[in-house]
Parts: sequence; structure tokens; C-alpha cells
Amino acid sequence: MYVLLLFGALASILASIFLSGTTSVNNLVNWQSPIVNKLGWLGSSKPLPSISVPATWNGFGYLFNITVGTPPQSLTVLSDWAWVTLFTRSARCEGRYDPAHCVAEGQSYFDERASTSYSDQTALPRLRWDTSLYSPDFTVNYATDTVCINHPDNTSHICTTPQTTIQVSDFPFAGHYVPPVPFGGIFGLAPVIPGLNATYHPTHYQAWKQGRTGAQIGFNSCAKLSSKKFCHGGDAKFVFGGTDTSLYDADQVIWYPIVTPPWLGDEMFLPIKPSIWNFWATPWTGGWIVETLPDGEKRWSTNYAVPFPATALNKDFLPADHSDRKFRSGSPRYNSTELVTPLAVLDDGSEGLGVPVTASQYVELVRLTGGRKADAPTRAAIAAQWTSSTTGMATQDWYLIDCTTKGLPELVYEFDRRGNYSVGAEEYVQKIEATGECYLNAHVWEHSRTETGDATVISVGDGILKGLYVVLDFERNVFGLAPLKRV
Repeated sequence: MYVLLLFGALASILASIFLSGTTSVNNLVNWQSPIVNKLGWLGSSKPLPSISVPATWNGFGYLFNITVGTPPQSLTVLSDWAWVTLFTRSARCEGRYDPAHCVAEGQSYFDERASTSYSDQTALPRLRWDTSLYSPDFTVNYATDTVCINHPDNTSHICTTPQTTIQVSDFPFAGHYVPPVPFGGIFGLAPVIPGLNATYHPTHYQAWKQGRTGAQIGFNSCAKLSSKKFCHGGDAKFVFGGTDTSLYDADQVIWYPIVTPPWLGDEMFLPIKPSIWNFWATPWTGGWIVETLPDGEKRWSTNYAVPFPATALNKDFLPADHSDRKFRSGSPRYNSTELVTPLAVLDDGSEGLGVPVTASQYVELVRLTGGRKADAPTRAAIAAQWTSSTTGMATQDWYLIDCTTKGLPELVYEFDRRGNYSVGAEEYVQKIEATGECYLNAHVWEHSRTETGDATVISVGDGILKGLYVVLDFERNVFGLAPLKRV
């Protein structure tokens, strides 16, 4: 999904160039049985190779290196837990292969003609996202080739077979219309739910299916650890095919089966068509602001994770009169009057920056922190340092607050009525480098905001996850969260 947000940020450049019975909405599609609720459950898969690699944060998200093709071509990729098949920037555009015309100076890309194992995948349709966010179509063809992930000391690697499906860009405009970015691909890590074809299959999922690696991926940030050595010198670390058990206690993992109702894609990012709704998502059942009183007692706010009526879903999802209809081929009809549980979606990219809050919760947090509305120059300074969601920057007001965190409230999040996670003020008091002031780095997800100030979805990113070890399990379609050890 992030690749579309990226091109949305370039919209101003591109725009100048291209002018049966009722079923419960709360019957969310749950892809795992309740046995995963048992703490410490790790499955029974046979051991397979795993590789750990460093990832570097650069404002877009976490970047790491892979190779594609034979002989291997190095490619820096952006991790995106909400994207699907590996996207590679190619030397194609406007329906033809032409590196000089299709690749901007300084932009890395995958050259399919230099790979002896490359093959066009004509069985899969050309896919195009035509959105209202930017004018040109985002267009990809499908191909197959080998993809490898290498340990940073080059002592080991995981490689897929040459039959691995990848996306190859074929944009309807010349390369120089899009400014270069510091990566040449998007490494999708979205879960694969039943019914999705190869266009939705991430590289890691394919590698696991090929028996080349384990089904799990472990992730941790080094922001709260004592040294970057725990991330091979990077800002974060991925373990493909396993986890780093030295950084968390297995008996503290809480497992969350994913829930993926078809409406989730429109709520997560409305302009993307066709929508992607296979996210690492779980019910969001609790959201509180917790103040510490002078006597040490805790004062809890109302719960901001409020079930919402189906009529609050985006109008592209429900018809104007909110009567029942089939919104996706083969999907059930929904009762438009029933209350729906909001969802929490994991997002490791820049759209997950800041602590997630509802619109009503944001108003209260501004009040409790003494927020003062930021003027235009301050907003520009905030946007320039890439420490907040790009969607939030465009759609919400921002507030200056004092830089001290003493006496400020914490935020508590509850998922699936089981796991509670506290976030201190240090996660939302953000310094503005250009001025030395601080602002309230809280994020109201625009596409999920209801008329009553509640939310259908929150985007759970770095503001919460940097203190947790995350396990993505492609075999069981569950994700696990555990407190990071303070090593």
C-alpha cells in the first residue's frame, strides 16, 4: 500500500503532466482457531533456514537490501507490511523497455534483460491502480525470477526459485517525471488469506511455500535497546524464517488471529482501487488516556475504541441509502444497523508514525497537553522532517506542546480484549529540529474517521511497536506481540 502513498506525495508533480440472509458485520473473517490464544504457542513447523538483516529508517520507512535475478542484482527495498507481491522498479514505461527514457538519473532499478532467469508471467493480468489521489495510473506487469536475502556478513542467504512471482513497473509516463527515491522496490509483507492469487503473494510467503525458509518473520526496532548491535548496526532488524528469541520471552507473546473484512481496504486507504484488505489486523477493543494524579492514583478516560454503525463505513463501500448490497463478488450482505468493532492494523512505514488516536481522543489529548495550534511555517517544518504520517500532515491540525514529558498522560491500547500496551509521553512529544520546539505527534487516520469523532480503523506503527517484538506468521495468519527485553 505504501507505494501508492509515495506516489500520492508526488501528486503535484504528476498532475501537471496528466490531467441472501443478513450476515453480521462483526462476523469478521478470522483465519485462525482459538488455540492461538495460548501464550507461548509457536506452532509445529519443521525447522527451516532463517536470515537476519539490518534495516535502516529513512523517512519513507525501513529499507534493507535484497538481490533479484541471475546473476544477482542488488536492490534496496522498502519494507511494507501492507503491500503484496514484491514490486520492482524497472526500465519499462509507456509499454516499452527503454532505460534512458524510463529511469530517472539516480533511481535504482531491476534490469530484467540482464537476468538469465527472468521470465514474463503472462498468465497473470496486468494490474493498474487508477485513483483520485494522483492522475496517472500506477501500472505493473507480472514476471518471475529469483529473489535472495543475504546475511550482512555474506555467510548465508535465502533464495527463492526462479518461479517466484514479482511485480515489474510499467508506468504510463517517462521516468524523469518521478523524482528518484532511495529504493528500487517495495518488499510487501501482507498476509495471504484464502482466495488470493499470486498477485497478492509476498516474496517471503512464496519462499516458505517453496520450502526455502520458515513461515515466520521477526521484527524489532533498536530505538529502545542499548545498542544498534542488536540490529546488525541498523535501526531495526528483520529475521526472515524465524525470530530472535534473545530479544523477547516466548511465554510473553500474545497471538492475534488476523481479521480481514472486505471493507477494511476502503477504510485503510480509500483512493486505492482495486483495494487491498489483507492486512495484519485485529479487533481494537480499548483506547484510553491515563493521567497520573498527584497522589499517584491513575485516572482513566472513557474508552475511545467505540463500536460504530455500518453506516459509518466509507460511502464507496455502502450505497447512498445504506441498504443491503453485495459490495464484493461473493461477499455476504451486511446489516447496516449493526455495531461494528473497530480494527487495529499494523503498519511499519511512515503512515504508522505518531501515536494513533481517534478524532475525539485527539481533542482531549490536545487539551491535556496544553496544545497550541501550529501556524503554516511550523506545519511546513514538521512535514519537512518526516516524523509524522504524510496522510495526517495533509488532513489534520497540528499542535505545539511543551517539550517536557513530566506530568503528561500515557496512552493505553487494548487489542482483541486481551493485550494491553502502554505508550508514554516520550512517544508523542516530538521535537521540531528546525525550531527547537515540540509538537504533539498523534495521528488521526483520515479515511477511518466517523462523523461522531470515532474511528473504524487505527494504524499501529512505530509509536507503539518500537517497544515490542513483532512476529508475523504466514502459516497460521496470526501475528504475535511481546515486550522487548531491555538488553
